Amino acid sequence: MISVLKHLSYINLKSQRLLCLLLLFVVLFQSCNNTELQKKENISTNQTEELTTTDNLFEDIHKDIYENPSRARARALHLLDSIRTDNPAAKIKLLKHIGSSYVFETNYSEAITYYNRALSTANEIGYYFEIANINNNLGVIYNEIGSYKKAYIHFIDALNNYDLAKNQDKKIGSLNNIGLIYLNLKNFE
Repeated sequence: MISVLKHLSYINLKSQRLLCLLLLFVVLFQSCNNTELQKKENISTNQTEELTTTDNLFEDIHKDIYENPSRARARALHLLDSIRTDNPAAKIKLLKHIGSSYVFETNYSEAITYYNRALSTANEIGYYFEIANINNNLGVIYNEIGSYKKAYIHFIDALNNYDLAKNQDKKIGSLNNIGLIYLNLKNFE
């Protein structure tokens, strides 16, 4: 890994930014498009059923994020107002979509606000998989704006929560993102 990073040291700052932005979109796509619910976590059957019945709406909103972030956000906000309060899983997903819509418009402060609301709700119900995804998204934003210490903390939180969710495969993205922090800091050791 270190040798690869040393070879990448010749990449100029503009190319590094484009690479980071590309990775951001990949991470957002994976975390927002995930319909798998972690059954070992504290999500009730009613919440799972309601989330499943609204999956088509969520999928449409997710597609809109890439084509028309403003429209996606408006749809997600409308749906957020209409969901039952006893369905935090749907609330988390909608808040993540709203956050992602702001990321695509590079309005990172608003994205952070909505991701933090989603993170708070996920923490309340112990939804480790989404806690990890949201921390990863926040880490990518902080890395993009140059707040490397905050980014690192979020990526470590993501790794810990992927462990709690027993999802080792998703840890690869967080580990890669930590590598990007070191690349941005020109720390190739």
